[in-house]
Amino acid sequence: MHIENRLPVVMYSKPACVQCNATERWFKANKIQYRKVDVSQDESALAYVKGLGYQGAPVVIVPMDWPNGGSHWYGFDTGNLQKLLG
Repeated sequence: MHIENRLPVVMYSKPACVQCNATERWFKANKIQYRKVDVSQDESALAYVKGLGYQGAPVVIVPMDWPNGGSHWYGFDTGNLQKLLG
């Protein structure tokens, strides 16, 4: 799988979030392209993740073109993160 050719994963985060920082470190260590959105600065992003049923951060959204794509989850979830590697 050529991860670099995939649309980036989106991580909705907030400042001083331990799980957000851990998820971001994992993305960087595994060379996963991602886009970070700070829900404390973007009201529409906050409304979006709340609409998905989440109250905490990070919320990770995986685009449809990834294997196992079209998924989303909350927190530093190593099981779901490993699925990104194929």
